[in-house]
Amino acid sequence: MDRFGFTCQSCANARSTVAFKALLLSFFIATVGMVKFAHAGLVVSETGPDGAAQVISASRFAAWRWGIGSVHLDVSVFARLAAISADVPFDGTAYLTTGVGPGISSANEIAHSAFHVTSQVPSFVELFHGLTLQPSEYWLTVTGSIPQGGIWVAAWPIAFIFTSDAIIGGGAGIADGQNASSSYPPSSVFVSSIDPTSLQFIVTDLGSPPTGIPEPSSVVLVMAGVIAILFAGIGRRERPASGPHGYCGQIDLQPA
Repeated sequence: MDRFGFTCQSCANARSTVAFKALLLSFFIATVGMVKFAHAGLVVSETGPDGAAQVISASRFAAWRWGIGSVHLDVSVFARLAAISADVPFDGTAYLTTGVGPGISSANEIAHSAFHVTSQVPSFVELFHGLTLQPSEYWLTVTGSIPQGGIWVAAWPIAFIFTSDAIIGGGAGIADGQNASSSYPPSSVFVSSIDPTSLQFIVTDLGSPPTGIPEPSSVVLVMAGVIAILFAGIGRRERPASGPHGYCGQIDLQPA
């Protein structure tokens, strides 16, 4: 307070500056945590709160694209899958290829594997592990073995996390009906405009999910929390501190 008993603007600014520095420190800590997470064996991922889903069956496939610019060792690939019915498991086959569409064959295949999902609660299912991936574009295609099949769960809102050499290629492609090739599913005609397209997957080069990978909602919650703190801090910084007599930290020399 100054000698007239009023709160001076410089004092208010000093306090708000301290608060703002504390805010920046909090934001820095949160950011460092996210950067560390992004480099803890994670190559690329698309996750978030569970939203809608794509039905996968013997005649309806889904594919997703990403790319890398350097060699990655001991790669594992996970997709967020669930069974539709508690009585019927979701059995299917996943393919990892360097392309999809007519003309694609087993010559473009990196690996394929069968999976078995019994729970109706979505979870990240390991489809591949121990792979060595060269710089290239890759497609993950998920198929079902029976008409009922299961679901590949999408995220909304979406959290993308990836290393500096990885890219996410865009929305998922869906092949069904006459577009679905039963002889070799990756050679199907995939349509990319069928919502939802934000299917959840994780690619790591640790051979197993990094312990730093949160459940889909966690990344979004961290981001939302940081944004909320940021706005609260800015609002406090821009609002003058209140002094005696309701002067809001500013000295009014005009007579009452």
